Amino acid sequence: IKKASAQLHGVLTLVSYSPEGIEEIKGVLSHVKAPEGTTATLSYLGAPRYQLSVTAPDFKACEKAIEHMVAQATSAAKGKSTTVSFEMDEKE
Repeated sequence: IKKASAQLHGVLTLVSYSPEGIEEIKGVLSHVKAPEGTTATLSYLGAPRYQLSVTAPDFKACEKAIEHMVAQATSAAKGKSTTVSFEMDEKE
């Protein structure tokens, strides 16, 4: 018997106009970690978009995990010339 789980997807957009923009974006992405009890994947969709997929025991945990990870990216981008935005996929 397989345990039920929920999965949510969204698009994380990272834009930097700095000459060291690639390094700044790598630094921001390296700070994004999935909370305990969830699994997450970050896939490159093409500049400047990354797909964030989170799997957790229920949808509420998925939403909290996504909020936590976007907050991590936003705080890592503070003080840099990098902007972070996130949009949930509506395909679910």
